[in-house]
Amino acid sequence: MNNKSTLFLITSGFPYGYGEPFLENEIDYLIKRFNKVVIISHNTSSQYKREISDNVDIYRLPYEISKLDKLISLTSVFKRLFWEEIKHIRYSLNISLSLGIIKTLFISLYNAKRLNKQYAKIISKHSNSNTENYCYSYWCNDSALALTYLKLKNPKFKTFCRIHGWDVYFEASSINYLPFRQFIADKCDMIFAISKAGRNYAIDKWRAKPDQIQISRLGISNNYKIVFNKYEKPIHLLSCSNIIPLKRLHLIAEALKQMKNVKLKWTHFGDGTERNLVESIIKTLPKSIEVTLKGSVSNNEIYSFHNLESPNLFINVSSTEGIPVSIMEAMSFGIPAIATAVGGTPEIVNNENGYLLSKDPSTKDIAEVIQEFLNLSEQERLNKQKSAYKTWQEKYNAKTNYTQFVEDILSL
Repeated sequence: MNNKSTLFLITSGFPYGYGEPFLENEIDYLIKRFNKVVIISHNTSSQYKREISDNVDIYRLPYEISKLDKLISLTSVFKRLFWEEIKHIRYSLNISLSLGIIKTLFISLYNAKRLNKQYAKIISKHSNSNTENYCYSYWCNDSALALTYLKLKNPKFKTFCRIHGWDVYFEASSINYLPFRQFIADKCDMIFAISKAGRNYAIDKWRAKPDQIQISRLGISNNYKIVFNKYEKPIHLLSCSNIIPLKRLHLIAEALKQMKNVKLKWTHFGDGTERNLVESIIKTLPKSIEVTLKGSVSNNEIYSFHNLESPNLFINVSSTEGIPVSIMEAMSFGIPAIATAVGGTPEIVNNENGYLLSKDPSTKDIAEVIQEFLNLSEQERLNKQKSAYKTWQEKYNAKTNYTQFVEDILSL
């Protein structure tokens, strides 16, 4: 390790707020291997801050631009990159231009230029001629695009980002497109995909070069002693996500509505815009089904809940995903999972450690697979538990994955 190496980590919120809980595992490995870590967080409002090493410097910057900035962004029409991206969209991606796409191009290009200037000021405070700078955007968004400008002006800087789910798949966007993805992949030193599916998509749909996209899986640490207990009634169903449209939490509620002669508990961690919708459905559930919506809580509280309550089955019915960290966490406690076959989810969930639903399951499909789990023998449930735990150990263990990730960064 270069003892003058400095890592600049750009996040959407971490360590503020409850988002990006997966960075709570990764950050310790980064701190150990870099002489200095500087976090640039784009959460400027939350008062909640997770514990982090005292020798990490943290800056908070707004990510969204103002209405006036959006008007000024129209000047992006004079930028060469704007027209190069238009050409790429039409002739390489074969996507029809829309007003939404053009607005997105204006705003993204302007925002990246704005962020680039702010990042450059922060980097200059922590740099000198002997410093080796590593610039890491946790998401492939305008922050990652800003890093391409840093790289163009400072070729010695090492710039890279991760790609997860919503920042990979065009279909996750309301305009069926994500801006400047090929350009980011081409100009940054590396894109690290958290799944094989994400890497393949970037190569196929973005038209990114294969040697620019590398798989680097996320990982979970779990120091709790795992005990594979016998199942007791009622079965405890667990979910963890934002309550927003793409997470489709209402489908779980509607599925449980069909299970009239079943006694079970359902606990959900997370909050969001569709909470009222989900609560309205919960009111119509049979009395034999007990539901608790926990809201947004810290990751430590979720781990403690897993350990103390020993939920029997995890469920995720998202319409798009990278590889859900919530499933990794559940499996690290030996909890089997039901999930939809979207994004990289089939890389973690299978019929040995849970159940893989279709991309667009009906509420009947969901109800039937929950019932199938309820009908399993004690030995069959135990086998799924052990398989879930083995999946975490072999593929999503933080120590293995993040140790390798840091080595990959330092070899750029």
